[in-house]
Amino acid sequence: MFAGAGAQESLDPFGGTSPADLVRNDVIYDSLFVLKKGAAEPALATAAEPAADGMSFTLRLRENVLWHDGSAFTAEDVVHSFRYMSSPDRAAPSELQMYFDMQKATVKDEHTVEVRTLRPIGDPAVLLASFPAKMVKNKATDFSAKNAIGTGPYRVTAFEAGRETRLARFDKHWGGAHPPTNWRSPVSRTHRPG
Repeated sequence: MFAGAGAQESLDPFGGTSPADLVRNDVIYDSLFVLKKGAAEPALATAAEPAADGMSFTLRLRENVLWHDGSAFTAEDVVHSFRYMSSPDRAAPSELQMYFDMQKATVKDEHTVEVRTLRPIGDPAVLLASFPAKMVKNKATDFSAKNAIGTGPYRVTAFEAGRETRLARFDKHWGGAHPPTNWRSPVSRTHRPG
């Protein structure tokens, strides 16, 4: 069981902060890198190559990754995600903006992004894994059940904040098949009076 946030629950990976939100969004959306045993491992990005002076880095993206709607994951999605998660309009902008100039990330080609840093960075992949940078689709700002499209191993089939989440396995996930599930969030059942 996970503690939920009732009506404040969200499918926006940068909006919800309850344990139920974090777990749910972790299987809907993928990050560029993940932290395993203290090291950054590739996920949606295969490399983060720092410039010699450490003041920028080049992100190399995994090819043949699909969004839940069947469209291709590209550098445009990464640039939009960086701008979205670090927007000053957000209640809690990403901590990554302390290190990277996320608003000025640029597309170099379909699978390459260049990111300027605010200070020399030796291993940007570790930062990207430590402060999870969930990727959202280019131009995404609406995270209702029908628009919460990720690249993760599970896709949303139903969502009602504080009451229910239904997910289905995404068979075209870049990481391969995952065990079948009809995962349902138990967030509100445990908090109802009576």
